[in-house]
Amino acid sequence: MSNEIKDATQAMDIANKAAQKAGMIYWFITGTKKENAYWVVEIQALSGRYMLRINTSTGEVVDFRPASQ
Repeated sequence: MSNEIKDATQAMDIANKAAQKAGMIYWFITGTKKENAYWVVEIQALSGRYMLRINTSTGEVVDFRPASQ
């Protein structure tokens, strides 16, 4: 599969693009881990912390929400 996400670097690239599309001006990635069929990327932005779940098979962002405290 050409869209398969094989490592954390690819997941972070997708998360950066998603943050930019969401209109975030300043952010940085604080963590990346693989959980079953998803990459979970945590972002710290001026507006708070966010968690993204990215499907490892397709590269699609399936969840983008504020991280729980």
